[in-house]
Amino acid sequence: MTERTLSLNQVAQVCHVQRPVVSMWRKRPLHGSPFPAPQASGRFDADEVISWLEATGRGNNPQPRLDVALQTAVSRDASRAEVEALATLLAARSLLPGILSHMDAEELLDAVEEADADDEWGWSELQTIDDIEALAARADALVEAAWTPADAHDRLVRAQELQDPGKPRLAQSIVDLLSAASRALLAEDGEIVDVDGSAIDVVVHLLRDEDLPAPRVVLPGASAGTRRAHQRLIARRIPPRTPSEEEAWQLADGSVVLAHLPTDPSAALDALDALSVELAPGTRALVVGPAQILVDELDQLTSRRDALLREELLRAAVRLPQGLLADGARGHLGLWLMERGAGNRPHVGDLSGEPLTPVRAQQLLDDLVAVAFDDRRRAVELLHPVALPSLLARSTSLTTLETTIPVVLPGIPGDDAARIQQLLDQLAVPLPNPSKGLAARVAPGRDPSLVTLGDLARRRTIKVVSGTRLDMAALPDGSSRLWTAESLKSRRTVGVDLFQLTRQAPNAAVTKPGDVVFCSQGKPAASVDEVGGAVVAYPARVIRVSPTAAFSPRAIAAVINDLPAGSAAWRTWQVPVAKDRRATDDTLEVLDRFEQHLRDRQNVVDELRRVVMRSVPCGAVLVTSTNDEKEAQ
Repeated sequence: MTERTLSLNQVAQVCHVQRPVVSMWRKRPLHGSPFPAPQASGRFDADEVISWLEATGRGNNPQPRLDVALQTAVSRDASRAEVEALATLLAARSLLPGILSHMDAEELLDAVEEADADDEWGWSELQTIDDIEALAARADALVEAAWTPADAHDRLVRAQELQDPGKPRLAQSIVDLLSAASRALLAEDGEIVDVDGSAIDVVVHLLRDEDLPAPRVVLPGASAGTRRAHQRLIARRIPPRTPSEEEAWQLADGSVVLAHLPTDPSAALDALDALSVELAPGTRALVVGPAQILVDELDQLTSRRDALLREELLRAAVRLPQGLLADGARGHLGLWLMERGAGNRPHVGDLSGEPLTPVRAQQLLDDLVAVAFDDRRRAVELLHPVALPSLLARSTSLTTLETTIPVVLPGIPGDDAARIQQLLDQLAVPLPNPSKGLAARVAPGRDPSLVTLGDLARRRTIKVVSGTRLDMAALPDGSSRLWTAESLKSRRTVGVDLFQLTRQAPNAAVTKPGDVVFCSQGKPAASVDEVGGAVVAYPARVIRVSPTAAFSPRAIAAVINDLPAGSAAWRTWQVPVAKDRRATDDTLEVLDRFEQHLRDRQNVVDELRRVVMRSVPCGAVLVTSTNDEKEAQ
């Protein structure tokens, strides 16, 4: 069994600080609390480091004990067998009564053997461990620090993946998309199938939604990935159904199959072949893998992919943008939606040119659901139908639209022509003069003064009020004003349903006139709420300035909006002292209103461009110059 030791770099990682900070702690110790001395190897005893951190309160990590346990568990000194055995014990802890370290080695092995009688998830991993009692104590410590065996197991798996990247792991954004799509496609009695344990992150994400019933999970086969996935489910007390490689899956109607293909083209196509055999009518599959296998030109293996396409299994094929692998790899992923009897007009789309933002992910999700259920009432925005014979004839990328695809116009040409004219008329209206009634002159003030918001909060010159945590997805549109982090970018509230808002947050505080609503995450943004009475959704917050203070709310908002991205420490933000608060507010109010006029005009231009692109290139609407008409007369 390895000793629990840390390098200085690992101490810095545990404390969530830079490496030089730890060196400074060693050189400048607190009185009576020197930093632990290194061992002969130059490393530091992990338990001594934990005790020192808890005694001094140094670092930025509220859970140093858990992180130290994880660091030592997956350190270079720990063997792979030890880490795998530790993961097994964490999973077993969810099934066995009591504390693992209260059992002796023989009792513990007997208990795990009984829980895993068929050796499907962990019994073999314990056979090569000499000091299983010490490892059990370490597992108990991890669970105690992480609160639950499932949380501890997840953290250990994630730390293990960071140490040994191996197979590319999906980024959270694509995990969220696949999870939402699976939930939308899954019938009430359907099952979730994870092929080779390749999509276990998606399955776990589904299981974390406590507001919805947990679906039944199927793990076919006996691969190493299936074994690891089985163990993660056991840690959640969710035993999966495990048909053997010789057995048919026999899935319930409305089931969803998930698969993350390997990077080797031949192995990936083998997996697709095997999956297609089990794809019964009424069952759908979401398959993600390298774009060069699923959608790009395949060279010698194109014929194998074409053979799958000829079976009419493909509902949709999408080329996804870069950045969807957790290790930061720049490769593109492809996504297939498969179904038995999908027909000969699959939908295809190339989204590789822009990031998968939450808005774009929602659009893609809506399209996939509409295509899967063949719902003609839903508009499909990102995907386009294409004849299967044309895909097979090309032998190139599935998403390269070389043939003309008929697109149904979302509007009537007459309506588009009228809307274009209406928007042009709006742009013809001159903007108001921002300088009307204003004049600048020299004043006696000379020395600008700056104060941090942290100082103002300590003096109680301002009051910072946190926003209310809300489930935005459950708030339909309505008339109640709500500030969100997203709406701050446009300087306007959004309207939500009052009943649902009150139901979620009956005691939510509302803004007062003159409050500064701001958000420090990402690129800081702020706006002055002129009328008040709005709820503020977390992570947005409110700065309430004392009415007698020499600080202008609009000046504070202007400072925040000028900050660069990454300036999240709002207490360090410096705001100006206003010699004449009213004059400052009045001047900035004029500028804010003019800026809003410009923003409104830009919105008109954006809408005009969208309508023009929808109707003019295809010839449904013709926009002519009135000057040309006069010259023709």
